[in-house]
Amino acid sequence: MTLFWMHLRKDIKKMTKIIFATGNAGKMREIRDIMADLDVELLSMKEAGIKLDIVEDGKTFEENALIKARAVVIFISLVGGVMPNKPIVLATPR
Repeated sequence: MTLFWMHLRKDIKKMTKIIFATGNAGKMREIRDIMADLDVELLSMKEAGIKLDIVEDGKTFEENALIKARAVVIFISLVGGVMPNKPIVLATPR
């Protein structure tokens, strides 16, 4: 496990809900396997009720991940009532 994941996992234990800016079911399975021991709710955009058509026009996987994460954060900020306990939003570059 990378140092990044070790640090992130420590912070995640304080949270209750994480939305991943992805619609990829395989990616969500992998994420759930990696984070199975944490007491948090892991949701894809679809599972969180977020329906957005996001144009991924970045030049790299990382840029597209940021585009998706930002779009979900803006959606949650504008809609407000969808996620009242302020979830964290993450996107994976691959």
